[in-house]
Amino acid sequence: MAFTSPAQAHAEFTAAFNAGDLDALCDMYEPDAAFVPELDAEAVRGMDAIRQGLAAFLALKGTIKIDTVFAHQCGDIALSRSRWTLSATGPDGSPMLLSGSSTEVLRRGSDGAWRHIIDHPFGAS
Repeated sequence: MAFTSPAQAHAEFTAAFNAGDLDALCDMYEPDAAFVPELDAEAVRGMDAIRQGLAAFLALKGTIKIDTVFAHQCGDIALSRSRWTLSATGPDGSPMLLSGSSTEVLRRGSDGAWRHIIDHPFGAS
């Protein structure tokens, strides 16, 4: 689920996440991208690690809402920021609400699609 404009990134991520589509989410990342899977964690690199981090978020079986703060493009690189909330159910069955402010760096590939090269869901929190 690649997108053709950095401004589409958050809407496309929201749609794929809420559909539980891990493959579509992973397609939004370059193979050697960096992803920060949790608050105060080190970035992980590579598709296997990114898939594992995204799968952990999807395992919460929640609904994400993402509001774009900005998406600035300069040539084939873009910087974006958002505020997100994830409404889910905790392991004990109780409702839980996660939230944060993200920062992302995206790059346009030779196919014209934009993909994350750095994704820090808590990078502006």
